[in-house]
Amino acid sequence: MFGGRKKSLKYADLALETDSTNIDARLRAIYAYSSFWEDKSKAIKLAVETLKMVPSNVEVRMVLGNIYRKVELHKEAIKEIKAALKIDPHYVWGHQLLALCYKETGQYKDAIDEARYALLLDPESSEGMKRLIEQVKEKL
Repeated sequence: MFGGRKKSLKYADLALETDSTNIDARLRAIYAYSSFWEDKSKAIKLAVETLKMVPSNVEVRMVLGNIYRKVELHKEAIKEIKAALKIDPHYVWGHQLLALCYKETGQYKDAIDEARYALLLDPESSEGMKRLIEQVKEKL
């Protein structure tokens, strides 16, 4: 496992050294860095830099939002996810992730609304959203 971590980070660094302007390489590096707790700040920095290059990239915004959520920076997570959803309002993962953020911050009505919208967009999308709705209803 440790070798896999080192190899993953080595390839991420190599891709960036080869072409630091390549958005796909940057995104792969963001994913690699965000997979390991101690590298999340590096992932955040790279994602923020990448968004300066391509501010309308939904995937980078979503990954950044998810990293922020994982490190409990919920305000920043919600901001990035909402920005991604302004670009692509039908992005199911965005609504799912926003529902989780709202749940984690005690915004239960908003969590239910987002989870329901995610299910409306893709009824097969997730049993997790159905469970989230049931869990949050108990808190209301």
